Amino acid sequence: RCGLRGIDYHTDTVYASRGCRGRCVFCANHLVGGNWRPRSVDAILAELLAIPPLPRGRRKKVKFWDSSFLAEPERVERLCRGIIEHKLDLRFRYVAESRAEDVVRAAAVLPIMQRASFARIGCGVESPNRRTHTALRKGLNLDHVGRAAELLAGAGLQFSKFLIVGHDGEDEAD
Repeated sequence: RCGLRGIDYHTDTVYASRGCRGRCVFCANHLVGGNWRPRSVDAILAELLAIPPLPRGRRKKVKFWDSSFLAEPERVERLCRGIIEHKLDLRFRYVAESRAEDVVRAAAVLPIMQRASFARIGCGVESPNRRTHTALRKGLNLDHVGRAAELLAGAGLQFSKFLIVGHDGEDEAD
């Protein structure tokens, strides 16, 4: 939680899952967080309902701190329907992170995410260099990055890309 003072936080964080399905060599998430395991939609909604709203009708940002938020698109759709049903879309704006291939697989869910007040999805791209991806064991098809960008734009969601600059074996041109 971060904010200016007291309980008037402008951002809260929630975990909808723990761990990661990826095994990237630069990340410790799979070592520290273990295998990917989701929380129940009911538990997530209960936590969202317990977050104090901002005063005067302002909407607080909620950051889903998952590595693979869209790993199970049907679960995300149930969550979004619950957010709308409980009118949590009027209290919060949501941001999440996921793998680009999960964004592509979850294309049908993106419009309901936008209706549920999701504003942005971030994806770890790490590098535009296929050779670097092989070395990182990222397991990302770089073609999915462009497709994810198109799908998110079409659903009215912002796309953040996370890059790591200066991998071993890369030069200025990379």
